[in-house]
Amino acid sequence: MRLRAAQKSWYMLLFQFPGIAERWLTEDNWANFRGWSQHPDADQVIAELEANGSLTPGLNWYRAKCPARIMGRAPVAASAGAGADHGHLEHRGHRPHRSADDRLG
Repeated sequence: MRLRAAQKSWYMLLFQFPGIAERWLTEDNWANFRGWSQHPDADQVIAELEANGSLTPGLNWYRAKCPARIMGRAPVAASAGAGADHGHLEHRGHRPHRSADDRLG
């Protein structure tokens, strides 16, 4: 990934942290969401996210799409719900399997 593309994609890393991403986006009346998204209808989007409880499921989409080797964990199923675990095996004391290529760098 080119440096400029990586700089524009910082939020994808943030979204990998359940609870932290939700808190960051919603704190101070959704100020960070408004600033980050720059969505012209931010109020409508926020109302829908709140009414449907769809913020965490939306973030789970990013969590499922993140390459597992970047986060050092086993892949998260795309159908991961809003449960507390989100497929993070390291939280249960398991080490994800890594290939020799991953260990080399």
